[in-house]
Amino acid sequence: PDGYFAAPPTRVNAGGVDLNRNFPTRDWNRKAHRQWRTKGHKNRRYYPGAKAGSEPETLFQAALIKRFQPRKILSVHSPLNFFDYDGPSSDLDSFEQWMETISREANHPLKKFGYYPGSLGNYAGHERNIFTLTLELPSSDPKQGPAYFQQFFPAFLKFIRLPADGRPLFTRVVKHGKAQAALTKVLGRMFWNAGDGMDNGKQNFDQDAAVNAFR
Repeated sequence: PDGYFAAPPTRVNAGGVDLNRNFPTRDWNRKAHRQWRTKGHKNRRYYPGAKAGSEPETLFQAALIKRFQPRKILSVHSPLNFFDYDGPSSDLDSFEQWMETISREANHPLKKFGYYPGSLGNYAGHERNIFTLTLELPSSDPKQGPAYFQQFFPAFLKFIRLPADGRPLFTRVVKHGKAQAALTKVLGRMFWNAGDGMDNGKQNFDQDAAVNAFR
């Protein structure tokens, strides 16, 4: 969110909303504000918003999921330092075995963190049965970007190639190397140039261009 570019950076967006508590999950109306008051102790860092899906960033991500109907989602967070998974229970045993292997290879802990009202893991993984893998980095320090890229890029590729519902994602383009090249470019820019696309402290973001990039 744009809060990343605030001084000092914040977890919430410019509207003061934690986007990872703002997705319109089925339990949002019943639980979101109650958990924020009890578990979150009304900490503004975790404010879920006045209503579910109140923020344009949340609506944009929900629109991407509806339009492209991904079978897998990779979400990068910090700084809790572990892998977490939300998704179809029918594939949980085999997926957890795969995750344990990836955890060892990447030297990164695996933890079942659970899900919250309005979180992406709840919205996509729990409610829509999309394989949703969250990578919690040890730090949000952009100087660590190149090291994190080298550490986790092999896991990203393996996640893309992992079969979902019996079908590997992007089978055709991975065979020709196009998906790998595109992923390398996107992730490389993300990890190496955290401030790229900024103008006077504000992020320039073209939603149509972002959607077209993944057609």
